[in-house]
Amino acid sequence: MYVMSSLPRHQQSSAGGVFNTVVKLCVTIGLGIATAVFNSVSSNSSGAEYSLKPYRSVFWFSCASAGVSVLLVPFLKIGKQGLKAEDVLEDDNMERNGSSVDVEPKLPAVVESSR
Repeated sequence: MYVMSSLPRHQQSSAGGVFNTVVKLCVTIGLGIATAVFNSVSSNSSGAEYSLKPYRSVFWFSCASAGVSVLLVPFLKIGKQGLKAEDVLEDDNMERNGSSVDVEPKLPAVVESSR
């Protein structure tokens, strides 16, 4: 949500689409690697005593992936949330010129009846 709220209004839907695409690709790649780990460990082990070994290997892969993610957190730079003053002015100018789509629904006027 931070990424989408830090961009101008006319770019927020594109940022949301890119964000969702990246998340789905990362989940798919992670699941593929976890499946490869599971299959390689289960094909190398045999017997009832090693039935949990593939699951343990996938668990440790997941822990290692989470650890790498935690190590990358200090490199994130998150500034102030919200729009910059220039972006607000740009959005206002676009709305005045009719370049932007009006997202607020126009409600019909309420007519009061006199009884």
